[in-house]
Amino acid sequence: MDINTCLATTQDYHIVAYYSHLIPVSIAILLGLFVLFKSKFSLLSKLFFLFILGFCLWLIGDVIIWTNNDYYLITALWSPLDYINIFFYLFAVYFFAVLIRGRDIENWQKVLLFAVSLPAWWLTITGQSIVDFYQPACEATNNEFLTNYKFWVEVAVLGYIMLYGLFAFIKSDKAKRKQIALVGVALTLFLAIFASTEYIASVTGVYETNLYSLFVLPVFLAMIIFSITNLKIFAFKTFGTQLLIYVLLIMVGSQFFFLQDATYRALTLVTFGLSLFLGVVLVRNIRKEEQLSLALEVANEGQANLLHIINHQIKGYLAKARNIFSELMSDSDYGPMPEPAKPMLDEGFKSLSEGVDFVEDFLHASNIEKGSYTYNMEPLDFKALVVETVEKQRQAATDKGLTFEFNTQEGDYGTKGDKTQLSQAVRNLIDNSIKYTPKGTINLQLTTNNPPSQSFGGASKKILLKIKDTGVGISDELKPKLFTKGGRDKDSLKVNVNSTGFGLSFVKGVVEAHKGRVWAESSGVNKGSTFYLELPVAAQVSSTNSTAVK
Repeated sequence: MDINTCLATTQDYHIVAYYSHLIPVSIAILLGLFVLFKSKFSLLSKLFFLFILGFCLWLIGDVIIWTNNDYYLITALWSPLDYINIFFYLFAVYFFAVLIRGRDIENWQKVLLFAVSLPAWWLTITGQSIVDFYQPACEATNNEFLTNYKFWVEVAVLGYIMLYGLFAFIKSDKAKRKQIALVGVALTLFLAIFASTEYIASVTGVYETNLYSLFVLPVFLAMIIFSITNLKIFAFKTFGTQLLIYVLLIMVGSQFFFLQDATYRALTLVTFGLSLFLGVVLVRNIRKEEQLSLALEVANEGQANLLHIINHQIKGYLAKARNIFSELMSDSDYGPMPEPAKPMLDEGFKSLSEGVDFVEDFLHASNIEKGSYTYNMEPLDFKALVVETVEKQRQAATDKGLTFEFNTQEGDYGTKGDKTQLSQAVRNLIDNSIKYTPKGTINLQLTTNNPPSQSFGGASKKILLKIKDTGVGISDELKPKLFTKGGRDKDSLKVNVNSTGFGLSFVKGVVEAHKGRVWAESSGVNKGSTFYLELPVAAQVSSTNSTAVK
């Protein structure tokens, strides 16, 4: 009886061949189709699909060669494998070039790629890609020129990806660098392992080397999947999760082809069912999260538009109206105002001033929270800044019948910061104590642990502004959110009807931007509060005179 040598020499590898070929084919085709359809047939997705398609055609042809016993079919499929190999390598480099450039390559480059493929195409269609078929071993003898030509094409492709990728990496921004690095490394390893093992198999005739190397390729295929989904190379969101679930189901489901034991088949079926159920739940949850994320993006865009309107329209109207009241009260060109009207004019001016302050507090807090504010950092004397701000705020405390005290200690109060914003932060702290202290005392103390005799400008030297009042105190409910945006409790508006909830949030943002910290202490409601503002000393400007203001 005749022995079919193709069956005899490969039957021990059939299971390995199926497993190492069909799983990558399933994953790759799934990946390619998802990319193609989800990105609406963009150029990049088409190139990626052609790269994937070429790889899958090679795998399908190779698995048939490994598992079929028809000499004629094996010979027919062995013949075009080298050309298919070159085909998907060229599309890999085409894909990578478009990914980096963000647009199609030049026409002469397309012609060059086509020209590179012509020798392999000609040898294949003329039947010269293999020179002999050795039936006893069921192996074809490859055309030596084509084998070497294919090898140098692979080397050229790998060299281009590495060099062009490195050059683009150096010139790109951070986000683009991640894409280039991950996709470049994944493609290089994928193609390098495939090329080296396939070349060794062709030269030595030990084709099992190439067979087992295919188990490694899904790892780098997974890296490409990660790159595409997480680095947003193609614009779709749930795709990554869906694809990984499908890959898991393929991996689990493929076990049915190889397991013979009924118990193992039953366990695999249970595993497959659980994976399917959990996958559906996971995808649904992610879609809900995406919907919420989209709604948040819309809300943020609306907030940005609102801030723009507040900054350019409402603030302008309020400021203009305030200036009108100010001119009516002070400009003699309009003649003397009737005495009965003066209290109303004064109240209108104060209300509009409060409105402008409200808008400015809101805008400042929002800009600082978003990190969109740019500080003008320069050396300054913090004590001089506080003295100037105290003088402006002292009248408000006096008008309210409060005792206002300010004391400083000798020392170096030089620091580095944005004078305008630090002044506003100090003003907000003082203003906060005034507004929430119905009666009693506001006491300010400015100290430093860096007296003149020890003025070395060390990083450990600190400036501390302490503002202690006898006001309404801070409730336990309010303490955690005191310095947050909109941070106020249910009683805040009872004491201060103009409370914005943004003033202290602004203070925190400014102080932290200056590498300082701000905090508050209180024993409870109606037991007063103490606010602390701490900044690092930068021994640039010296101020040593003691000051006390009452």
